[in-house]
Amino acid sequence: MKNLLVITITDDNVGKHLFENISKELFDLYLTADGKYLEGDNDDKACKKLNLELENAIEITDPADDRLKNLDGIITIRVME
Repeated sequence: MKNLLVITITDDNVGKHLFENISKELFDLYLTADGKYLEGDNDDKACKKLNLELENAIEITDPADDRLKNLDGIITIRVME
């Protein structure tokens, strides 16, 4: 199981969302979304999955949060509105 931090950037906000204990398959899928746009008409499987699951991820507001100590990966995505 892996821990992945997803940093989302919108026109007016930067958010940090933690996916805890995801499977290796999902972890690899999320990493393939790196650098891609998350849009409603995007056919990319990883982008669609991320778009659905970001709402359920843990939002990190404190940079000293202990859950950030054992990350397996970090990706940054831009969410177009």
